[in-house]
Amino acid sequence: MISSLFFYLIVMFSCLGLINWSKRNNTKLGIYLAYLTLIVISVVRYDIGNDYKTYTEIIRFIAYKFESNIPFGDDTKEPLITILTILFMDAPYTYVWVLGAQFIISLFFLYKAFEDNDSHIIGVLIFFISGLLFIYWDQVRQAVAISIIIYAVKYIKENNFFKYFMFVLLAASAHFSALLLLPFFFVNKIT
Repeated sequence: MISSLFFYLIVMFSCLGLINWSKRNNTKLGIYLAYLTLIVISVVRYDIGNDYKTYTEIIRFIAYKFESNIPFGDDTKEPLITILTILFMDAPYTYVWVLGAQFIISLFFLYKAFEDNDSHIIGVLIFFISGLLFIYWDQVRQAVAISIIIYAVKYIKENNFFKYFMFVLLAASAHFSALLLLPFFFVNKIT
């Protein structure tokens, strides 16, 4: 337990140091290396998170149904996990690739949201100290949806319903609950 805490603290301070170095030297290299560090530790993790084994079973089940030409029915998950499973099902350890791809998608949209607001340091700090990293490892599909919605908030600010709607649909491809956030575009108009 203590060794894990030290590991995550080292990773957090390394990422923050890389981002700070980038800001001081007016380059994005450190920012890219910080995010790459997060990607690497997230892709190579094994059996971390309450739902890790559940996701591996879901991915195996989707691959089995696709290979066996069994029609997808009511038991099908959201489209993103199905598409990623089909894309990576011939790779060894399919679930590693699918979970890794989902984390990369999540981190990409967080990166874009932090980039738009020039807030990489505070964003990565919050990502660690709030426990979001662990939530992203545990609630994989929700994490993708959350990241896309965080990015899409800029379209509420820009009053661009079409783009907000499209990103909510994209988020719903990872987790259907994202559709519940459609009305937030209009809540902004009321306040």
